[in-house]
Amino acid sequence: MITDPTTFDMPIEPMACPRPRLGRHGVYYPSRYLKWRVKFQDLITKAVQMVIGSPLKGSRGLAIDMSCRRPSKTKLSVPRPDIDNLCKSVMDALNGILYEDDSQIISLQATKKWAPPARPGAIRITVARPS
Repeated sequence: MITDPTTFDMPIEPMACPRPRLGRHGVYYPSRYLKWRVKFQDLITKAVQMVIGSPLKGSRGLAIDMSCRRPSKTKLSVPRPDIDNLCKSVMDALNGILYEDDSQIISLQATKKWAPPARPGAIRITVARPS
């Protein structure tokens, strides 16, 4: 059971966190993921500043509901990326913005589904203090 929930609706397509790659100059993430992360962090930073002001302290429960844009043709009943990789990208991007560190998250609920036809993907984040 969680109390004092705060919800943020982010109009951005969910993206799975890729595995880091190894190059001549060290470990790096693909540029497509880094661009997504910057865009997501810009959106959530503005929303958090308007609603709560600064990163939350203390233990929290987190719910992440992800709607993925449905391709025009698919036989899949649910979106393809693994839900744990989708959550990792969101939780890592929230560090220092919504909460100080994702180690504060003591409960996690996550869902993924197709967005309604012809609708873009989105992410809904609900954070609250556990009771």
